[in-house]
Amino acid sequence: MLALRAEHESQRTSRTIQTGVAQTCHPANPETCMNMNPRINLTGRDSFLPIDAAADYLAGPILEILKQYHRSDCPEPIRAHYRTVLKWMARDLENFVLPMVSAAAQARADQMGLPDLRQFRWRDQPKKMKDPDRSIFHWEHYTPVSNLVDGLLQIRTPTLETIANILKTARIVWILKEENARLSHRSRKDPALDYRNAGIDLLSS
Repeated sequence: MLALRAEHESQRTSRTIQTGVAQTCHPANPETCMNMNPRINLTGRDSFLPIDAAADYLAGPILEILKQYHRSDCPEPIRAHYRTVLKWMARDLENFVLPMVSAAAQARADQMGLPDLRQFRWRDQPKKMKDPDRSIFHWEHYTPVSNLVDGLLQIRTPTLETIANILKTARIVWILKEENARLSHRSRKDPALDYRNAGIDLLSS
């Protein structure tokens, strides 16, 4: 039994995703930035569920919220509550997204002796990423939470498919604090354009 357990642990801890040679991708096509290079160690993340799968699970509960939200007799305080619920559901989608990374952020990580940043989550920043006060790197919602919520609320006749399609646009990216300062946070209807105007290049494979 102990031998079998040891073999299982060895297989689990060696789980990785292998990709090709890293290069710079264009923010207008963030899907091309989701592949990871070099090898991304997913140790301890057996339970990770990718956004394409998670969206299908989440679409049902959100559908019911939107049906109630759009009822003509729904009081405004209740609508406000639903908007808050949707906001936090949209923000929490970060747990189902493998982050992208900017070229500048990865270059800084290389200088610090860190591996590919795409294997790290927000909680890893203080210790594993050697950024205790979060002054170097920034966990950025490439697709702003407000974009996701607005997109959901604008669906007048929501379906599981239309809801899931919006959820699947969720994107996260590790960038530098100075890059984050160049981004527009008041309104970002076109994230790709904002990144391009800010001169932020994302890595791809």
